[in-house]
Amino acid sequence: MQFQKQMMGIPAARGKEYEPIPQSGSLDSGDDAIPVAQYFRQSFGAWILLRDSITGGTMGNRKTITGLSLYKENRSGSGSVAMTNQYIKMAHCTDVAFPSGSLDPTGATAADVSLSNILTLTDETTVYSGNITFTGPTGEWTDKITFDTPFKYNGKDSVAILWINAHNNYFFNRFEWGVVNGATGSRMLHQESDAIDVEDMTAFRSSILPQTKLYY
Repeated sequence: MQFQKQMMGIPAARGKEYEPIPQSGSLDSGDDAIPVAQYFRQSFGAWILLRDSITGGTMGNRKTITGLSLYKENRSGSGSVAMTNQYIKMAHCTDVAFPSGSLDPTGATAADVSLSNILTLTDETTVYSGNITFTGPTGEWTDKITFDTPFKYNGKDSVAILWINAHNNYFFNRFEWGVVNGATGSRMLHQESDAIDVEDMTAFRSSILPQTKLYY
């Protein structure tokens, strides 16, 4: 019987999902479209997921995070949006908000942009590097963005996510992501430009956060 089971194959365990910043309301991020702006040639967005929002939910403690989704709240136009040169990074973080002052992430190229000079980070990992195509109707989560390198969450720290958009072109048929407003502290950092490379941008802090789903 055991041999028969092996020959037939046992289905792999299905992945699970959890929303540390759940979908709620109908507020969208507008043209700035944090965390990834499609109406500007280049942009970046970084946000902090507090420890309690991760460990306090069904995701539990130590997990391997295999991907994420954003919520498609609104858009201008129709059709797919194919973005090249996208980088997503994750790191353990002991900060609960971004500091005040002029904030310039470090890094000489788009791929090198990092929050390590702004936040106290460990295990910073480029979890995704490549192209991403967004499609489908609004009012739902994007398809899972499956990480090239899953992030091993340690179960005790907050998590900082950094999304770098170096596509170098803009989309009139952009998506506008679902956000929540009024988060305690400035847990969002973002900037968008048609003229400045992403590695040279100075960022704005915000209390607006993108609705976020993680997979593990």
